[in-house]
Amino acid sequence: MRPGIIEDCSQEIARRFMELTSLVAFDERFYAFSDAELHPESRSSRLMRSASIINCCIMQTNQNHILWRLFPQLSRAWRKLVVAHAFVEEVALEQIAKKMAYIKEIDVTKPENRAPTSILESYLRLKDTDIRDITGMIVDLLLGGSDTITSSMSYMLHNLSRHPEVQDKVYDESLRIQPDHDGKLPHDVAQKATYTSQVIRESLRINPVAIGIGRVLPVDVVMSGYHIPKFTHIVSQNQVACQLPQYFDEPLAFRPERWEKRRYIRSEEHTHEQLVSEKCLSIPFSHGSRVCIAKKVAELDMIVLLLKLCRRYKMEWVGAPKVGMRTVLVHQPDTPIRIKFTERK
Repeated sequence: MRPGIIEDCSQEIARRFMELTSLVAFDERFYAFSDAELHPESRSSRLMRSASIINCCIMQTNQNHILWRLFPQLSRAWRKLVVAHAFVEEVALEQIAKKMAYIKEIDVTKPENRAPTSILESYLRLKDTDIRDITGMIVDLLLGGSDTITSSMSYMLHNLSRHPEVQDKVYDESLRIQPDHDGKLPHDVAQKATYTSQVIRESLRINPVAIGIGRVLPVDVVMSGYHIPKFTHIVSQNQVACQLPQYFDEPLAFRPERWEKRRYIRSEEHTHEQLVSEKCLSIPFSHGSRVCIAKKVAELDMIVLLLKLCRRYKMEWVGAPKVGMRTVLVHQPDTPIRIKFTERK
């Protein structure tokens, strides 16, 4: 980011996280901010555009699944989805081929340096792992590392820019964690940045990346007296629950401090032994065996970016009076994230 008014922070955020994803996933820079990569047809630009197209077209084909299954060539959304996914998979396969060649060379010439330097190398060194599974995970990382986290971070900057008192607390925390202005953040920054983590959790509560979690039931279940047969596709309404006053005081207020202590909620149906933690209501990265594969990476990236931004700048919202959302598989701001950045003295 640079001082002054940025008309839409979402674009810069997307490139920044694409760069971070390439470093973590491949131990390689994409140089997303270089003149060459800023070109609309560059690898970085096409990856970001493809991620957006895929999320949008998945939503459209899910809502109109009969047409593309019967006549795929007649569905514009399906054709766009195939082309966009093919490009992301092409990049994934290219990176896999390069990393496999690197592993082969390093094992011969420098066997002492066999420790994995990236997520992809860790995957490739696992025994009995199907290359198709690795390809799928890398595709997911490229998609999540661009479109999904960009949406979440855009809402966070919007919330922060409207609450200078929260910015100041993140700034104070950055001073405690990193007293030296030019120094590096410690490796355990995620454990030390407790207030910044609360800011992230509160923003994801108010502006989650999705309405809830979808699952296909493996067995028959009874929920609130309703019998639901197995193989039913259900979607939890976490976004709705997180904005109900019986679960959160002033649910629409941005108050990171509410996450400082672990609290429990008792509805009329719950006994004392059945208290539900409010952390079960806000689960933006999903839960269980299908939890987001990049959850820890995404959380660390967001913590570092917020600490760095609040350490250097004061942010002021100069955009539309209200920021809503449009849903294209994931929620996205329906207006540009327009913020004024002023350097701290």
